[in-house]
Amino acid sequence: MTHMKVLYYTSTAFMDVSVEVINVLKSLVELHVLIELTPGSKNENIIDINTLPTDEVFVSLPQLLTEKDYQHLHPYISGVASINFVVHARKSMSTSFNTSMKVFQYVKNIQPDIYHLEALQIRSVGLLPSILLVKKMLVAVHDPLPHSGETSWKINLTRFSFFRYPILKGYLLYSRFARQQFDKYNPQLKSARYELRLNSYSYYRNYLNGQDKERKHILFFGRLSPYKGIDVLLEAFPYVLKQFPNENLVIAGKSFDGYEPDAEVIRQNKESITVLNRYITNKELVTLVSQAKFIVCPYKDATQSGVLMTAYALDTPVIASDVGAFPEYIQDNVTGMLVPVNDPVKLAEKMVAALQNGFYKEMEMNLSKKDKTSSWATENTEEFMNAYAL
Repeated sequence: MTHMKVLYYTSTAFMDVSVEVINVLKSLVELHVLIELTPGSKNENIIDINTLPTDEVFVSLPQLLTEKDYQHLHPYISGVASINFVVHARKSMSTSFNTSMKVFQYVKNIQPDIYHLEALQIRSVGLLPSILLVKKMLVAVHDPLPHSGETSWKINLTRFSFFRYPILKGYLLYSRFARQQFDKYNPQLKSARYELRLNSYSYYRNYLNGQDKERKHILFFGRLSPYKGIDVLLEAFPYVLKQFPNENLVIAGKSFDGYEPDAEVIRQNKESITVLNRYITNKELVTLVSQAKFIVCPYKDATQSGVLMTAYALDTPVIASDVGAFPEYIQDNVTGMLVPVNDPVKLAEKMVAALQNGFYKEMEMNLSKKDKTSSWATENTEEFMNAYAL
């Protein structure tokens, strides 16, 4: 299949999954990669860039990444036919139009067979003319339904535009739950569905480098948003402190749309709760995760979780709500724990159980022994080949 040309379009928001996908696809097809980059997304996910050029659209990765970050990425992207950032330096209709026209010309020059879209943003609508140049479009659907509190007209317009675009297409889903949810709410869409399987986000292991791995705290990390159940966690944690008064909870991540965790609960437990409401660098994130006794994901709704795949890469167990695809990826009381959604009492009980007699260490050991023959390639190569068939 290597004679087939694929244009893989992603954004910095999805780079932890994208580097794994690229690493698989580059051996199957002639792969060209474009990574959407904006002033608001230059410090996002695994990408950390200081400044953007104002007069270039296509920029090579070494031009913008630090030498060390590029070295970490190199094994994943080595072997691709081409890879560039697509820079949207300014917010304006004329700038977006000009960038879209340059992408159109870029696609025309490459003449790909397949347009593989990992990311759908409102800006992606400008890509639609260039998609007319290819034989097939594949759209990765990370969340078939927007998370509670995060829906908007931009999301709705973008999905409507791409899901109904008149071209041969297929939809890529990252869990059985996501596929079932997509089928339930989109019965009118007849194009093929392809089910991929997440695996550990191995990129983060680059930042371990022999650092202290003593398990010191309990951790919540990721975007701070209402659907993440941080309020449930803050209600549960004082019960944990009654049995383990020396425990510490760290909440790390940047707020979505101004969301703030309950300041009163944090004030009452200021010696035991630390909130890092900001962008967390790769190195800091890996330190936080690798030094966590366990991660807590008390989500009120979910599809699948990049937080889980990051934790697994660093052999850190996860206590998560029994929602979305968490039951597919967490083996209860083996690699983590599952709790009823929106139940602070049950959450506290599970956290206490993980701490008692150091049970979290047993789950950590189970993760370190997990089947190492399973990988992104072994799990997904066949499904990618099915999706790319014309």
